[in-house]
Amino acid sequence: MLGSLKGDHLPEEVTDEYQDYLKALVDSSVFTDDQVARDTALKVSSDAEAIQIGIGTEKDSILFYSELRGLVRRPDRDTLDRIISEEKSHLRQLRDMKSDLAR
Repeated sequence: MLGSLKGDHLPEEVTDEYQDYLKALVDSSVFTDDQVARDTALKVSSDAEAIQIGIGTEKDSILFYSELRGLVRRPDRDTLDRIISEEKSHLRQLRDMKSDLAR
């Protein structure tokens, strides 16, 4: 699938601005390194806050993979669809956990 993203396979409509947008998504909380994740975890003051951070991360992941989906060859989209589906499942689980905490 990574080969699908290399220069000659990118659609012509992928502009520098769009590439910058994708880089910003990658650089956001979607793909943090272990130290950043540990630091964030140490700053969390409640279960509700931890769940909210998880919800934001899952949403960012869904956005990233959805955007990436339009940049890969059609056969590789099934893989991204499975990843997106899994991320949505995580989001539902976190939503349910948040609801349980509110009770």
